[in-house]
Amino acid sequence: MTSLLSAFDPCSNSFFNNWFILLIFILLPLWTCYWYSFSTIHCAFLKVVKYLASLFLHKKAKNELLFVSLFIFLLMVNFLGLVPYGFSMSSHFSFNFSLALSLWLMAVIWGFKKNFTSNIAHLTPMGCPIILIPFMVLVETISALIRPMTLALRLMSNMLAGHMIISLVSMSYYQLPFYLSPFLMLMNIGFFFFELSVAVIQTYVYSMLMNLYWKETE
Repeated sequence: MTSLLSAFDPCSNSFFNNWFILLIFILLPLWTCYWYSFSTIHCAFLKVVKYLASLFLHKKAKNELLFVSLFIFLLMVNFLGLVPYGFSMSSHFSFNFSLALSLWLMAVIWGFKKNFTSNIAHLTPMGCPIILIPFMVLVETISALIRPMTLALRLMSNMLAGHMIISLVSMSYYQLPFYLSPFLMLMNIGFFFFELSVAVIQTYVYSMLMNLYWKETE
């Protein structure tokens, strides 16, 4: 099982390679700013940013660029996890939880600083009986505190399952007859594109849920 779990080993040398590749993707749009005319890459990148900003746009807040950056960053991390011999950072709970906790704490602190009374009032649903108010406050507090953990677990479980399936299918090449290799290759390609779609969907869900948590604090 060592080879199956080697992609999730943070001590592997590929960990630093992923950060280097990720840095190139981050700096690539900046390099295009020094060109005299907009390149095709720059125009395509701006269209993607504008579309993502329209998804996270909110009338009362101007923080859509934060979630656009979060979406692009997570998407790059998820895609880099699919690179052969690459390190899957989004399959680790510590990485996902650290990212979710920092953004969630920013939303809570900003919401309490902006409107403390309104955010405290959200802990008690409208029409709740007086006798149930302490219980409901406890339930709402616990549900709010576990939000970073649920975000991290959701992303980790979905990405981890896909990587494990691809690894299992790839390992079966050495155990099955040679004439089944084309079938296994097609199956592996299908799982790879399925994992690409899962990476995009989970990135969208992660970013949208974090955006909703920010909207609740306004």
